[in-house]
Formats: sequence, C-alpha cells, structure tokens
Amino acid sequence: AMDQWRQWSAQKLPGRAVCRLVASWRPVRTAAPWRGLAAIEVHRTACIVTHPPAGETANAALVNPANERLAGTNFSAEECRRHLLGEAEYPRQVIDGLVHEFGGETLGRSLAALPFLPSHPPGTRCATGCAVMTEVGGELAQFYPRVIHVVAPFYQARGNDSANPHAHSRWAEQLALCYTSALDAAHQHSLPSISVPLLGAGARGAPVWEAVDVAAMAVV
Repeated sequence: AMDQWRQWSAQKLPGRAVCRLVASWRPVRTAAPWRGLAAIEVHRTACIVTHPPAGETANAALVNPANERLAGTNFSAEECRRHLLGEAEYPRQVIDGLVHEFGGETLGRSLAALPFLPSHPPGTRCATGCAVMTEVGGELAQFYPRVIHVVAPFYQARGNDSANPHAHSRWAEQLALCYTSALDAAHQHSLPSISVPLLGAGARGAPVWEAVDVAAMAVV
C-alpha cells in the first residue's frame, strides 16, 4: 500500500516545503535546551510521510499533526489520495491519516496505552500545544522509527471580537508551543533530527502565511 502511495504521490504532487530540524544538543544556558539547534533545513517533498526529507534512512522522528484523541483521521489512505487536490500546502488531515494507516500495530498499541487526561474533554490524550512521542511499526518504520504527535490549535483570525480580543495571539502562542514541545521531546530522547510539516495550516484552518510566520518565530 505504501509503495503504491509513493509512486502516485511522486508522479502527481508538486513538492511541498517541509522542515528538517537538525540538532547538536550542546548544553546552552537558556530555558529551552534545544536552542542548541544546529540547523534548519527546508526540503521539498511530495509527501513528508512517504518521501522523507532526509531520504529513507536518516530520519529520527516525524512530527505528526494529530487531534486531541490521537485517534487518527476519518480518512483512509485512499481517501487521503482523493483529497489531494488544488494548491493547499497540505490537504486536510492527510499526514495524520497516513501515519495511522502505515504505522502498524505498534503505533496502535502505543497510542492505546496512553492515559486520558483529566480535566479535559472525554477521550483527550494530548492537549493543544503539547507533544507525545510513540514508536511506530508497519511500513512507516522503514522511514521513521518514532513519531512525535502534536496538537495544533484551531485558527482564530484577527478581528474586533470584543468578547475574546486576545484569541488570535493565544492561537499563535499555542501553535508556537507545538514546535517547542516537539523539540523538547526530541531533546529528551537525544534525537539528532526531526522532520516537521507546516503545523496548523491543514484541518486546523490557519492561512499558510500566518502558520509560516509562527513556525519561524518558534524555532529561529
């Protein structure tokens, strides 16, 4: 199934810009130890899941834009393929759907073992802005031995909402936290690099340019 997807996406999809964050993990005197980041590489790839930015053997972990339940998307891999239309940076929920489709039983068991969070909506395993790392199996394991699941916030536009005037700035803070949480998880597990798509601009609704601005501020 993954081979078919790889062949199709390589032929039909234009390259998408994705980031690979490469770390030296040297000790630094800041509140964020991953500030020892050695490099940020921007790659173009048809699909970050099946065409990793560092090739097929040099990817320590994939950052997966997940939902709070870590339950995957409602789309199968075939449905994801049919939704890959237009010029969207990443169509809705495609990455999460492919991760669950190709992650095998190892991923399913790892996610099922995670506890539900108290004081959150029922079924929540990962809060907005947070990150959870799991191992993967199946076909995905040939490219990524681990996945860091992050939950981006739903987009809040700038406006004159007197009831919630700080909604947009809160959205930007939570989206930036997704990147820092993923980097914290990578640092804690001494990972040499992580591959990251543009977060927040898919099913969570952010305009690409605003999501890019937040990503740059979060990691640079």
